[in-house]
Amino acid sequence: MKTGIKRLYLCLLTVFTLVYLVWRIGWTLPLDHRPVDIVFSLILLFTELIGVWEMSVHYMLEGRKKPSPPLPELNKDKLPDVDVLIPTCGEPVELVKQTLSGCLNMEYDGGVHIYLCDDADRSEMKKLAKELDVGYISRKERIYAKAGNLNNALDLTNSPLIAVFDADMCPEPQFLTNTVPYFMEKSGKHKRQKLSEKIGFVQTPQNFRNEDLFQRAYRAGNIIPNEQDYFYLELEPARNSCNAVIFGGSNTLLSRKALNDAGGFITDTLTEDFATGIEIQKHGYRCIAVDTPLAYGLSPENLTDMIRQRNRWARGCIQAGRKTHLLFTPNLTVSQRMSYLAAISYWYAPLKRLIYLLAPLMYSIFGITVMNCDFIQMLMFWLFMYFLAAAGIRFFSGGIRSAWWSDIYELCLFPFLLPGVFAESIGIRKKQFIVTDKSGRRSWKLWYTLPFLVLTVMSALGIVNTVNRIIDEKTTIYLFLLFWLIINLYELLYAFLFVLSCRKLPPQTEQKFRLRRLSEKTGLRMSLLYIFIRIFSKQSKKEDTI
Repeated sequence: MKTGIKRLYLCLLTVFTLVYLVWRIGWTLPLDHRPVDIVFSLILLFTELIGVWEMSVHYMLEGRKKPSPPLPELNKDKLPDVDVLIPTCGEPVELVKQTLSGCLNMEYDGGVHIYLCDDADRSEMKKLAKELDVGYISRKERIYAKAGNLNNALDLTNSPLIAVFDADMCPEPQFLTNTVPYFMEKSGKHKRQKLSEKIGFVQTPQNFRNEDLFQRAYRAGNIIPNEQDYFYLELEPARNSCNAVIFGGSNTLLSRKALNDAGGFITDTLTEDFATGIEIQKHGYRCIAVDTPLAYGLSPENLTDMIRQRNRWARGCIQAGRKTHLLFTPNLTVSQRMSYLAAISYWYAPLKRLIYLLAPLMYSIFGITVMNCDFIQMLMFWLFMYFLAAAGIRFFSGGIRSAWWSDIYELCLFPFLLPGVFAESIGIRKKQFIVTDKSGRRSWKLWYTLPFLVLTVMSALGIVNTVNRIIDEKTTIYLFLLFWLIINLYELLYAFLFVLSCRKLPPQTEQKFRLRRLSEKTGLRMSLLYIFIRIFSKQSKKEDTI
């Protein structure tokens, strides 16, 4: 999208959003109703305000986004040595062997020192390291999980650059030749090449050799990209604009000096990478995200492992925000703090998703008013703002993500992340680091379907009640409420079928997925709105609340 069109689009979105917010705050709060109505209406409004703030930060980054920095020309003389660290703790030997083999095949004219950092102290791993002629590092006191493992390796190595790969992430041969040049600069009268002291790390995308659970469950591997592609190929490069690139923990090349200044890999948090990246940037280092995949790994093989992984990410990011004093540190710019805060608030999506599911049910089942408005007002103030925001996700992401799939991704996982996010927010910390299982073992529990089943039944009941009100009162006031309930029911059925299908997923097929434009249709939403508007034009007007 051209810069001029981007700016026009963002201006229109800003205007419609501000108009909507003025209307919501000034005219829709049921302040003359019961206290319970006021409380629930304020909860919904606060949730919407948080969503608007997150959208603002998102589009601020997208609006300032530039292409990934061009790869500097690399002089092959006097290249810095690189230590390659592969932390492992119980992964299958064959999986680790693939990663080590990929590291051994990397093309680089400088010195490369590969170390298998085994936190399980397994004899088979020591044997593997000897067989492939790579370094083997273990330790007796296994504290601080992955961060402690890497810090132990830092103390035993000395190269100025450090590459980190998870045990399942196999690098491409050109990984170092496509990342080391960012650390080099030319200075002096003869423009001699030397290692820059300004670059903290270069983050490359985490790409995957297998379909993720959503691609497999919806049989959509040829339609939708991997769920993580939107973050690594769109959001991360956009963060270059304000130097708020997130350290992803793998497929990364880091400066040893930057790590030392940051105090090593940050401990006492479940996401040492997220916290370490913030600390490196707090020390003034520039960090770079590139959008060229240079290593490939494995997505979680089953729903249980995905839930554990995302719980670790969610709780770890909340922990890291506290540990790094993100909001109050003077060493980050306002843009950096807002960008990182948005990354943390993203993990509160389960709570927001629950509120958006319950809001229409409050009135349709329990008679609790959450908004004081009529149908035509909703069309006037909400419709254009919503569709502009939804269309913007698709346009700015180049088709990698849409509002529809964002809703589905969040909805499918929200019941399983909600308890952990809530616990972490009130200070009940989780300290145990559980490595994501990549062994391929099946794991599924029947109760995974229960939250979706309950909400589906409640939404269906809400729809019946709302239709009866429309028929009995011969009014269209409740049409927006009906639309909201139908959309929720439709998405809940998607989520229910996703969880159910994870019980018997076909075997993983390993391949490298190229990004394709999304082709899902939003016709259902548009058709429902069209039908409601047609009905409205034939019915009498009557003011009410929903």
